[in-house]
Amino acid sequence: MQKHIITLLCALGVAISAPALAKSKVKPKKTAKAKISRTYTQSEQIPTVKLAPRVREVSSGYGIQAVNVDFFRMFMRHPQVIPQIETQDAPRLIKGPDNRVMYSRGDRVYAYGVKEPGRYLVYRARKDVVDPETNKFLGQEVVFSGIISTLPYTNSALDARSEKDAQYLQEGEYYTRLHPLKKVPTQTAQPMVVEEAISEIKKGDYLLKLDESLQTLNRNIQPHAPSQHIDARVVSIFDGVGEVGQFQTITLNKGENDGLDVGSVVSLYKKSQQVKMDFDEGKKGRRSMMKYVSIPAEEVGLAMVYKTSQNLSSAIILESLTNINIGDVASEPGQDLDNMKSDKVHVRNAPQEPHDTEHNEYNYRSNINPY
Repeated sequence: MQKHIITLLCALGVAISAPALAKSKVKPKKTAKAKISRTYTQSEQIPTVKLAPRVREVSSGYGIQAVNVDFFRMFMRHPQVIPQIETQDAPRLIKGPDNRVMYSRGDRVYAYGVKEPGRYLVYRARKDVVDPETNKFLGQEVVFSGIISTLPYTNSALDARSEKDAQYLQEGEYYTRLHPLKKVPTQTAQPMVVEEAISEIKKGDYLLKLDESLQTLNRNIQPHAPSQHIDARVVSIFDGVGEVGQFQTITLNKGENDGLDVGSVVSLYKKSQQVKMDFDEGKKGRRSMMKYVSIPAEEVGLAMVYKTSQNLSSAIILESLTNINIGDVASEPGQDLDNMKSDKVHVRNAPQEPHDTEHNEYNYRSNINPY
């Protein structure tokens, strides 16, 4: 009997607590409806864009870009044309260590004819450069092989020179004896050290005082058009037997006196050509018709001047459509297919004076024998 009562009470308790338990259960959250953003078409609504003053970025493509090139390194590694006045009486290397004829970096060498201390370019002559129009000698094409600098030294023999001997000797000279009965005028060689060797430095090479402005050649040269009309010719080409192309060096027969400066951009043209036409009309007994026609000049490249002298310029070819040859025309851009005037100037056979620089700005003969 008690068992049945306990069973009934338990069943009653479960029935009473069931609704409360059902209410206490966590109900799942309702899923939010997805919001779909609507894009407006032109027919419905055009969005309004509000403009306000602000700093705006401009693309770097505007304007003329500067050319970033190590022109001093290019100057050293490419042959150059220097005026004859710089080759006359040039100092020379006369001796090196261990009687060697080739020297390298760090070697102590000796030179003759050095007038002042400092740094010097080492070069050797390669060939004479003449104007293709007038056949006048413009300068010497040289190849640079390194840089050397002077070393301080003590010249006790010169200090001991007597006043009597000084009356018969030039500046810097003193007497030395070959044997007890013979004395000869002598100069002390300038001790120097090789700082940089780009190629082999040899006994007998010439020295050129290093102009410090060469080392400060602006790496960021701003290209610009020439300030006046330019009528130049390519007189020397480098890194090629008879023709060159893009990013190679050429020399022009015009310089600062003719309106060229560093950064001047010139176009390169194949000059106008005269072609003889000989057509036979095909009728018996009739003479053939002969005429001359001129082919206009064609623009084949662009070059930028990076070094100038009074009458010569060195330029790097920026663009080329074909090979560039000696004799090609360099002028201001914009003359493609222009029938340029190309009258050849007659030059009389002038006497070949070896060193006539007193009256003539240009010479006809070099004073350095090419190797």
